[in-house]
Amino acid sequence: MGACLFGLTFGFGIVLPASTTIILAVGGDALGAASGVLGGAQFVLGAVAAPLPGVLDGTPAMSMAVVLLGFALLPTVAPITLARPWQSHGEPTGRH
Repeated sequence: MGACLFGLTFGFGIVLPASTTIILAVGGDALGAASGVLGGAQFVLGAVAAPLPGVLDGTPAMSMAVVLLGFALLPTVAPITLARPWQSHGEPTGRH
């Protein structure tokens, strides 16, 4: 259990600063709005995630593991579905 917790918190330490930097780089024209959307999204995801382990059937550890796995898969799927990298959407390339 300790190794899983270490891996989760280590991953947060790598992903959160990088994602904040990328989001603010993409929203460079309106940094305040980009920061506000980022903060609001964190609150919304927290509100959605909080009741999920109680709703799922099974042991508390298993339902929490399912929720964590689901939210770990979201950042894997989001760039493909939202950014559409094959259409050159997403991060600025320096071309105008």
